[in-house]
Amino acid sequence: MSERGVRARVPRIPGAAVLAGLLLFPAAAGAQEARLTYDRNDADIQAFRAQNSVSPRALAPEESDLTSIQIPVLAFDAVPGLVQRSLAPGEAPQRERSVVTNPDDPVWYTIEDNYGDITITVKADARISHTFPENYPVAVAVPDGTSRAAGISVLDRDTEPGFEGLIAEYTVYKFPNIPYTVTIECSEHLRQQCRDLGVLAQDQDSLRLIAVPPE
Repeated sequence: MSERGVRARVPRIPGAAVLAGLLLFPAAAGAQEARLTYDRNDADIQAFRAQNSVSPRALAPEESDLTSIQIPVLAFDAVPGLVQRSLAPGEAPQRERSVVTNPDDPVWYTIEDNYGDITITVKADARISHTFPENYPVAVAVPDGTSRAAGISVLDRDTEPGFEGLIAEYTVYKFPNIPYTVTIECSEHLRQQCRDLGVLAQDQDSLRLIAVPPE
């Protein structure tokens, strides 16, 4: 999957840390990696816990590893609009979901939803593999009110030998500093449809909490 990304908003973490989504370099062997923390009192997390206590969300077998993740888990809990628009009239979406994480260090995960001609991946990682001085300029924040579509990067695969189609990617930050990177891979015949930044931006609202660590 692509590691390219455009960050719509990069909050600064006090104490000279850099967001894990911006830095993907492996730490030295035996080194103790720093970790991003999340706000356990976040309103969305508290609402999820309250709702889940009344009506628990049933995890599918392929999602069983998510119960051990030590960060809030965001995913597309409903079929994104981009996928819905790609279907023929009356056609039902067919999703194949896979989850990858490390049970020995469950502070990151990858959820891949394969719809055939469209594959959508959500990645999150709380590891920090490098630090910079506090005043290091890591990125330029997007001003409030700017369209979320401004934070979406689009790459034509035919610019790379042997590939066809299109890849779109964006990163959102939640709780408040955990980076969640969404990558959309589209087949060649959906190239123009997957360029619709308005639909991609609207689909950001379909990202939902599907699991949170126990209190």
